[in-house]
Amino acid sequence: LVDDAQPGDSLFVHYSGHGGQIPDDDGDEEDGKDECLIPQDYRSAGMIRDDDVVKMIVAPLPKGVRLTCVFDCCHSGTILDLPYMFTADEEGCQMIESGQATQLDANPGFNFDVAIQQITQAAQGLFAGNPQMMQLLNKVGGQGGVGNLLKGFM
Repeated sequence: LVDDAQPGDSLFVHYSGHGGQIPDDDGDEEDGKDECLIPQDYRSAGMIRDDDVVKMIVAPLPKGVRLTCVFDCCHSGTILDLPYMFTADEEGCQMIESGQATQLDANPGFNFDVAIQQITQAAQGLFAGNPQMMQLLNKVGGQGGVGNLLKGFM
């Protein structure tokens, strides 16, 4: 889905199925639990952690790509680990209908440092075969590499 995405593309992801929570494996969740998707083949392939969803479909997207996701499952409110959130409960939907919803709420569980680490890992994986690009990313980002570069934009 994301491999050939170009600026101006619109992507859509829909998942209806089981969702759950499992113990956090990297310390990025305030509640100590990762949200996860539980696909039909989870017994053989495993559950899909929120961290992996971000690494697979959010972090690799180039600027200018619109991604719309609908997760119809339990514990899906923070499955993308995004800095802002909208809750489609009765109050949230009434605010949309009345035109009062002018901004998204901050996600109190979002951790920018972890997001930077995930984006850095994705960039390193993307450019691993290109030493010139890795050198440029490290030079521009200073000692912390692309992570420091990204912090400058936040």
